Amino acid sequence: MQEKEILKLLKKEDFGFSITELSNKLKIPRNQIRILLAKLEGARKVKHRNVGMAKMYLLVHGGEGNEA
Repeated sequence: MQEKEILKLLKKEDFGFSITELSNKLKIPRNQIRILLAKLEGARKVKHRNVGMAKMYLLVHGGEGNEA
């Protein structure tokens, strides 16, 4: 499942990833990444922080334990 792939990738990076970075790494369209991240944010598994114009998505502490 693609949500699991996103969570696995975010678990490896403390600084987080932008939608574009996730899209490039996972070979998934940006719009689909955006939808998946919104779902994961709603489930409180990821959060974002603004860095300039970009949103950096990070794993919520303990969020990797709950399977998407």
